Amino acid sequence: SSDVCSTDLMQAPIVQLDFNTTKAPFDDVRVRQAVAYAIDRQFVIDNVWFGFGKPATGPISSNFKANGLYTDQVKNYNVKDGIDIANKLLDEAGKKRGPDGVRFEIVHDVTPYGDEWRRFGEYVQQQLAKVGIKATLRYEDVPTWLRRVYTSYDFQLTNNWIQTLADPSIGVHRLYHTNSIKSGTVFVNNARWTSRETDELMDKANVEPDPKKRAALYHDLQKRVEIGRAHV
Repeated sequence: SSDVCSTDLMQAPIVQLDFNTTKAPFDDVRVRQAVAYAIDRQFVIDNVWFGFGKPATGPISSNFKANGLYTDQVKNYNVKDGIDIANKLLDEAGKKRGPDGVRFEIVHDVTPYGDEWRRFGEYVQQQLAKVGIKATLRYEDVPTWLRRVYTSYDFQLTNNWIQTLADPSIGVHRLYHTNSIKSGTVFVNNARWTSRETDELMDKANVEPDPKKRAALYHDLQKRVEIGRAHV
């Protein structure tokens, strides 16, 4: 996903690609990583978001650099040879290309917020085609999309725009904590990615009064989060 455009530090929005991590093909971390490598974040910023934004590095916005909670010392998916790496990962995952060059087909649900989101969906579709993933775009009204993504979990891949707000305990925990897997509640952990280690880090950060120790917990979180979302 990407760390996109905000002049409002209280919102700290991040654009994401959300995977349904409980169902094939995105139950395989190598497939999720392949998608993350296939996206050129700067291209998206320049050509979809009118130049507003910064490439994201993980679940915490770079807006939090000032108070020490953000780190960029994490696995970097925004690399020049991303397409090549993505193809190798998909090969390793056993997703071989067919005679037509297609490895598998998916439906990509586009966030129903307007034309820019359609353009982002079309870009994702084009990039996934380069690595052998045939994506069909689906664009529905907001209530249908919300129900599909946050209640019935009837999706494979969707793009999303999440405000991470004034503190990670408000805007980030809800996207990654096991306790935030709540069918029928919007803008929470729809990917249903879960980890005991990262849950513990977030729980400790909630009550840690020392700013340096709290920052260290969040740095660890950013390094440990196995990709359940691609931060664009």
